[in-house]
Amino acid sequence: MKISASYWGRDVNEMYKFIEKCSKEFSVVRLSYWIFGLNHPSVISKLNSYRKKLGISYNVHMLWGNIDLSSNIKNIRLGSIAESKEAIDFLSSIGGGVLNFHPSLKPLFYKFFSSQEKAKLFGNEVESFKEIVSYAKDKGVVIVIENATSFPSNYPEFKRSCNFTFHKNIVDKIKYPNFGVNFDTGHYFQHSHTESLPLPKVFSMVGKRIKYVHAHDNDGSYDQHLAVGKGKFPWPEFLDLLNSYGFNGTLELELSKLSDQIMSKNYLLNLRPEYF
Repeated sequence: MKISASYWGRDVNEMYKFIEKCSKEFSVVRLSYWIFGLNHPSVISKLNSYRKKLGISYNVHMLWGNIDLSSNIKNIRLGSIAESKEAIDFLSSIGGGVLNFHPSLKPLFYKFFSSQEKAKLFGNEVESFKEIVSYAKDKGVVIVIENATSFPSNYPEFKRSCNFTFHKNIVDKIKYPNFGVNFDTGHYFQHSHTESLPLPKVFSMVGKRIKYVHAHDNDGSYDQHLAVGKGKFPWPEFLDLLNSYGFNGTLELELSKLSDQIMSKNYLLNLRPEYF
């Protein structure tokens, strides 16, 4: 298993500073595709220079909220697929890696949708991901879908993307080896307080398809993004399950402060050094 830093900002120059600083502690950095100007040729050149000089590799968090791979409106869905392919090309141009997606959000006026319209949304998402994953497979890019967090305002079907029902259904339909699940520890733990969801049950559903992890903590009340070990998430059990299912991917420390990321890395290394 590898441990990754993550840059949460939106400024390219601050991103450069972060990479230079964190390279003393990490060899993998997560970038966010919403950083303005990220896919400009000069930025790509700079990121590749860091890759060669510092031994850094990258993963990317895709846009969310402003793309919709499940839309029943054809041009919205096709535009979202096109944007996703551009993100794949960007990640491929800086050495390849993991591109993380959130499940699509509730469409506007969802409560007025007919049952037929609602049912079509999942089928649309499956077809969109089939196209995206197929496009990524020869470009050194792995596509993962993250489990969502619980919000009271979410529509009932959204729960599927919190309790991994959505993830099991979609990975069962798309068998490509470069497609799988991003297990978000904080989102899981928050949702497990609203629905009984033991970790062994989740792993029995999707454990063999977990290819990436968002590692952060909370006390179960909301999505706090605390440093690893500062909340109540069961880290020993989780790491042991990952290991038993043969996970050899990356745990990204999805925390806003580099100091918390370093603290979390040390916590994990001390907890189960044999896994890293």
